[in-house]
Amino acid sequence: MFRNLRLSTIGCAILAILVASVEAQQQPVAHHGRVRVHFIAAEEIDWDYAPLGRDASTRRCGLLGDIEQVSESLKRYPWTTLAALKGDPQVLRKLEETEKLLKDLKKALSR
Repeated sequence: MFRNLRLSTIGCAILAILVASVEAQQQPVAHHGRVRVHFIAAEEIDWDYAPLGRDASTRRCGLLGDIEQVSESLKRYPWTTLAALKGDPQVLRKLEETEKLLKDLKKALSR
């Protein structure tokens, strides 16, 4: 998708340059005593089409970025919501699984 978008942008820029070139070759007609020549340039840029509300420069990639996302997500839950889940066997079982996974990961990375 991005390649097609980039090609169509470059195609539009080339077309604009050709039109400007043809107009420049024709006899210029002075309007109000001035002749204006406009140049258009095309250059590739990276564009974030679906921003996540955070600055891309502060996002980390890989495992560290995933751990930070999980941590930030859990911090957003209000204590009243957490209090309502107190004693829920499904939540406790999932927390135990996650805790074991994190402990195993920490042990593997600490060696």
